[in-house]
Amino acid sequence: MIPRELLLLLENWLPGCYSCVKWQSVLSSLRLILASDKAQCYLHYFSHYMWMNDIANICKHIPGIFVFLYADDILILSPTVNKVQELFNDIECELQALDLTINSKKSCCLRIGFRCDINCSTITNTTRVMITWVSEPRYLRVILVKSRSFKICLDYAKRSFYRAANAIYLEK
Repeated sequence: MIPRELLLLLENWLPGCYSCVKWQSVLSSLRLILASDKAQCYLHYFSHYMWMNDIANICKHIPGIFVFLYADDILILSPTVNKVQELFNDIECELQALDLTINSKKSCCLRIGFRCDINCSTITNTTRVMITWVSEPRYLRVILVKSRSFKICLDYAKRSFYRAANAIYLEK
């Protein structure tokens, strides 16, 4: 729980503050940041840092587990399905303590290795909702592929790149 004094400080921090974007050496026009924008922004980053730090601390105590945290995305790499379930439970409990939840509909599992085609145990959340096993999940716009060795598919990234490049080219 955030102390009331800290919340008031964040809500009233730097009244009349402006923001701009710098791209290489060019600055965009200035934009007035309203108090509600700043409060939401600071609270978002503060809460995000808190849960990311807590999850990182959970993960570093389990040998053989690798966890990648980026924004609100979590990627868990583990040599066993049981370790994935264990870590998933720990992360879910930590997030529940912060009044956050894992979206089971957007979560999925992928098996990579010589046993990739063999059915695995079911991974479930605390409410016993099953996390689906998939062949090609997407993480940060990169599609991971179920196979005997680590593979990715860049078709989606290439399409996005060419779509953006064509949009810029056609504007001129």
